[in-house]
Amino acid sequence: MAGSPASVSLSMLLFELTPSLKGVNVYTIEREVMDLKNQLIITVGTSLLFSKDNLLCDFLKDKQDGSLHEVKLQLKDYLINHLEVTLGSQLSAEVSMVNSLLKGNHLSDSSIIYLVHSDTKDGMFSAEMIQIIFQHFMASSTCKLVTISGLDMTTKSLESIQTGLIAVISELNDLFEQVLPIKEYVIFSPIGGYKSMTMLSHLIASMYQIESWYQFEKAKFPIRIPLLPVSLDASFFLTEPTKQLFKQIYLSNHFNFSELIELKAAPDNIAIAVSSNPVLFYTLEDEAATYVSISPLLINPLEKLKAEFYPDVYFKTTNPEQNGQIYEKFLAAWRTDILEADFRNTFKHELDLKISDSSNNWHVFRAKKGDSLRAIYCIDFDEAAVYFSDIMTHKEYDDLLKNESQRKVFKDKLKANLPADSSQYIKFAPK
Repeated sequence: MAGSPASVSLSMLLFELTPSLKGVNVYTIEREVMDLKNQLIITVGTSLLFSKDNLLCDFLKDKQDGSLHEVKLQLKDYLINHLEVTLGSQLSAEVSMVNSLLKGNHLSDSSIIYLVHSDTKDGMFSAEMIQIIFQHFMASSTCKLVTISGLDMTTKSLESIQTGLIAVISELNDLFEQVLPIKEYVIFSPIGGYKSMTMLSHLIASMYQIESWYQFEKAKFPIRIPLLPVSLDASFFLTEPTKQLFKQIYLSNHFNFSELIELKAAPDNIAIAVSSNPVLFYTLEDEAATYVSISPLLINPLEKLKAEFYPDVYFKTTNPEQNGQIYEKFLAAWRTDILEADFRNTFKHELDLKISDSSNNWHVFRAKKGDSLRAIYCIDFDEAAVYFSDIMTHKEYDDLLKNESQRKVFKDKLKANLPADSSQYIKFAPK
């Protein structure tokens, strides 16, 4: 063979090692070998259980409520004893898809198969049964279950729909990122599950440039769905005024990008942004109100950049150690202490002491752990900024409240209700 090994093409190698193929279109052979994948991510529905045309529909009928272990054993025995049942039999949309990919020489019979399914009773049961089928007919492959928690699009709850969408996108993002280094060996097939998820998941696959394949119900062969010309430039989120907008939302929603906001109650700037940037936001409506959130497609990339969207924090005090403690504890508690009782005790601590009211700009933050510091603060949501004017130890705070004159000064300071004068504060720079 002429030339160094490095210069030998796959087509040359095939042609020389297989002389019986002389005259066969070598380009076709090369393409088929290169197209052979060994990773499949496939979405799972419930056609196995509810499509009357599927061979196992009657066998699995009413078995969801029984012992899963027993049903698995029964299905294994069924497949062993019914030799007429093959991978090419009409068992489910997912099985037909895999069989067609194998027959078309697109997928290796020694592959890793990820079955992406909902956590509904039917979704989980279907995935478990399909896993048994693949383990039986594709013994050299590995079949893994990937559960999407909270995915139930039959619900009437807007929050549940939002949770389901985010869960789908998040799980697929994680899977696609996991296989991204070897994406040329990966097939994605959004064949089962909610039909709306097919469109959404193909869009996500296109963002990662991962091939999507589909098979129509009556067809006997799969088709490659054209990749959409889409990509996500994360630097867009860090340009003004977009970055400032997301900082405001992140602070208002207690560091939760997926929170639903009632549109009528949203600040004017967010309402304007929603109408002028529909791609960035997701709108849900019910009979009572219209809600809006950041688009579920953007939540994962935004979470990766979340450090960029924390509020600017300013201190009037110059004790770096205390400032650092307050900064860390405030941000941590702002995310977690959101239930009314916890929020009141942590972020409006003065209310329990009956020295102010909830309408004030200035409040007392109670850091619960460590030195148990107390800090007077106010939040400017328009600027996505937090200002701390005074920091005290627990003892200093108690002593202040016991002194009638100091208590009055303290109370008046809280009631002054004036915005912070930023010229008197120093911006905190976390290490």
